[in-house]
Parts: sequence; C-alpha cells; structure tokens
Amino acid sequence: MPSPLIPSPSEAQYQLAHTSDNLSSQILISHYICLPLATIAVILRLLSRHLSKAARLQADDYLIIAAWVLASAQVAVGLLCVHYGGGKHAILLNYPETFGKIVLAHLILYNPAIALAKISILVLYRRIFPGHRLLIVLWTVGVFVVCYCTAQFFVLLVQCRPIQAAWDPSVPNPTCIRVNTTYLVIGSFNAFTDIVTLCIPMPMLWRLQISRERKTQLIGMFLLGGFVCVVSIYRVPKMYSISLSDVSWSDVEPCVWSVVEVDVAILCACLPTFRPLFDPKVRRSSKRGVQSVELATDDSFTPPNRRSGYENVEAGANNNRFLDLVRRNWAAVPSLRSSREWRTPSRAGYGVQRGSADGAKVFNSAVAEWRHEGDERKAGGDAAPKARNIPEVAAFEKG
Repeated sequence: MPSPLIPSPSEAQYQLAHTSDNLSSQILISHYICLPLATIAVILRLLSRHLSKAARLQADDYLIIAAWVLASAQVAVGLLCVHYGGGKHAILLNYPETFGKIVLAHLILYNPAIALAKISILVLYRRIFPGHRLLIVLWTVGVFVVCYCTAQFFVLLVQCRPIQAAWDPSVPNPTCIRVNTTYLVIGSFNAFTDIVTLCIPMPMLWRLQISRERKTQLIGMFLLGGFVCVVSIYRVPKMYSISLSDVSWSDVEPCVWSVVEVDVAILCACLPTFRPLFDPKVRRSSKRGVQSVELATDDSFTPPNRRSGYENVEAGANNNRFLDLVRRNWAAVPSLRSSREWRTPSRAGYGVQRGSADGAKVFNSAVAEWRHEGDERKAGGDAAPKARNIPEVAAFEKG
C-alpha cells in the first residue's frame, strides 16, 4: 500500500496546475491577531488580581498561564509551518518530512492547551460557586476533558504504523487510520464539552439574590464564553477536510481555527475575572491600600475553613481579626462545621445561610466579640476601629 502522503496522479496534476496558490497569509494574520489578544487577556487577569489585592495567584490563574504558554508554542509552530511551505501545495515542499513533523507537533499542542483552558474555567467555577453537587459536576466534566484530550494525544501520535509514516512518505506499506473521521469525532467531543462548560454556571447565576440589572450583566459576561463554542463548532467540518496527500494546503484552515479556538478559550476564561478593572469601588479600595478581593459575583460564599473563603469578601483594613472570630464561631457549631451545601447568603455573607438560625448566630456572635475586644482596647487607651468601618457589619445591621 502506498503512503497516504503521496498524491495520486490526478492530485499531482492538480497541484502542478495550481502552483501559484498560497494561503500562508491566513496563517500569519490569524496567528498575529489571536495570540496578542490572549496575551492581553492574561495580563488583564493578573492586573485584576493586583488591583483587588489578592494575596496570591490561584490554581485557575496558573492553569490559564500554562494554557497561554502552550498557545504561544502552538503559534510559534504555526509560523514555522509557513517558513517550510505551509499554505502551498505539497508538491512544492522542499522538506516534506520536516513539514510533516511540524504539522504533527501543531496538532499535538492543541490538545493540552485547550484542556488547560477548560479546566481553568472549571476551577474558577469552583471558587465562585460553592456546593457539593456542583463539585461533582465539575469533577465529572474535568475528568472527561482530561481523558478525551489524553486519548486525542495518543491517537494523533500513533495514527500511522510505523509512527514515522505520519510524516515520511518513503516508509513502505504503512497502515494509517482514517484521519478525517477521527478529527470529526475529536472536534465533536470538544464542541460538546464547550457547550456543557458554558451551561454549568447558568442555574447558579439565575438564582442569585441580586438586582435584575446586575444579574443580567453577570449572565451576559458568562455568555460571552459562548463565542468559543461557536468557534469550536465551526472548526469541526474544517478538520474533516484535511487531505494527507496535500496537507500543506488542506491543513491551513484547521490550523487557523485551532489557534483561534485555543486563544479565544483563554480570552473567555479570563473574562469573569475582569470585574476589579471596571469597579470603581474596588479601585478606590486599592488606592487606599485596603484589602479588597472580589470574584465575578459579590454573592458567592465559601465556608471560612477553606483557603479561598477569605477571598469572597470585600473587607476593610481591620477585617482580619473579625474573620478570625467568624471562623472560630463557625467551628463551634456542629451543624455548620459539617455542612457543605451552602446557598446565597441572605445578608452579610458570613455564615448566614438563608433560613439558618445557626448561621445568623455565628455572625452575631462574631460581631459581639469584635465589639467587646474593641471596647477593651479603647479602655486601655488603644484606638479601636468602629464597627461601621466593616462593610459586612454595616450591611448586616441595615438588612
């Protein structure tokens, strides 16, 4: 059986008749536009962290940075494809074996890059939206993404036997899978996980006890992530059009849309973290040197015994001791200490589960102890902060 990389006589005749065809500009334009956009998104995400005075980067930040590194490598490989003849017909390639290796590297880099971007979004959801049921959903989707991306990696790596037959047309009697069908299945799974990832936060956002205007803004911001679903779906038929006998020409559009999808996924994963950039309240707090950390929603709440619990709060400079008091009172209530299913808080956001007397008791006890300590400091001559300086206390009393 001849190598699938060798064109048939009719294909060779067609390629010779179209030697002036060149699609390299599509590769260059898409790569030069998409990667800078993804880079700006990551920079804005880190700047948002800085403005909100976050103590450190979170797991989802590291994941998106890793995805950006792989996306940059993918773009570099794509530009290398152009250098070795990408965009022209295969019959014009001077180094077909080298070009075949570069194309394979480009396809392989796509898998971990898109997987890291999706997992970053799932981890971000976990920080914003508490709940044991959601945790199960996120783990299920995350494991599925990792498994199918790992399977894609090995399928691409061993698509031909021997392996070098995927880039070397001189290998005799190779056995290769039907790459068109394989790419169609891979692309379909990828689009499916994009849609599922987009839909996960919608029920929680809809149930938030906030104004309709604010709720619409939040849902709209998350729905912007639907653009990556559009790109992913559009990419599927493009992958089916790849021809191994003219891969330098037929792989141009799949190459372009693979880069677009990864970079758009990075951009969409960063969008929910941009709020501190546009919230004057957060900017004013950062200028005063006050600790102020906000996620995508004000109404998210994570139990204080979790490390991320302190980051769902917009707090004043004197809040650290108050947080310690809340945590201590929380641990003293068995029903709260063992609880993992939390809803949107009704008032201040500290242990006040809707309809929970124990939750309200935790907050009231913490406020009482905080004021008592303040009175003792004032009696001893030390300046004591006023309770009204704590936004959570003021919000609770107004509620």
